[in-house]
Amino acid sequence: MLFFFFKQKTAYEIVRSRGLGDVYKRQVYDAVLSVQKDCVAMLKPGVTYDELQNRAREGLVLSLIHI
Repeated sequence: MLFFFFKQKTAYEIVRSRGLGDVYKRQVYDAVLSVQKDCVAMLKPGVTYDELQNRAREGLVLSLIHI
């Protein structure tokens, strides 16, 4: 029977080991936040749910294509 013991990572090692995945996570977060702000700005009487949904869909698709 073999046992493997791994040293627990310190907070310093975890913070400095950010990879490319974190860059993509941030870009996706920024894209979603931007679309959310656009949709909130559209909220006025007379704006339908479908219009908001279309704006969100178009904004996310265009933003995520560039990532």
